[in-house]
Amino acid sequence: FKDPVRFSFAHGGKDGHPYPVDRANYDRSIEILETAARRAKVGEREKLAALRRLASWEMKTQPPTPQI
Repeated sequence: FKDPVRFSFAHGGKDGHPYPVDRANYDRSIEILETAARRAKVGEREKLAALRRLASWEMKTQPPTPQI
């Protein structure tokens, strides 16, 4: 992809722009990435490194919990 910004709001924005984060969709995307990392045909060290990077990224980009 030539323009990564184009996909930066794929799950919405924390401030609700361009639309609120769809938490279920966000969580499902994380699950898919975790499954892909676990099933990858690479060594255990590489899998662990990928899963750690994903967990770190998830913590940094966690959308706010909706207020009820």
